[in-house]
Amino acid sequence: MMKINKGGVFAPADTKLILRALEHYKRHLVSLEESERTPSAELNQLANLLHRISNRT
Repeated sequence: MMKINKGGVFAPADTKLILRALEHYKRHLVSLEESERTPSAELNQLANLLHRISNRT
């Protein structure tokens, strides 16, 4: 039977790089948004992910 990994820990340098990449992606999504009042589900999910990652550091 294969061992299943349930998650991992990123190094602090990895976390900083991931945050920078996600911020860049967020800026891209914001530039594509049609309305500021109704952001896309993807942008909401990204904002939540950024919030969770930022609270860990």
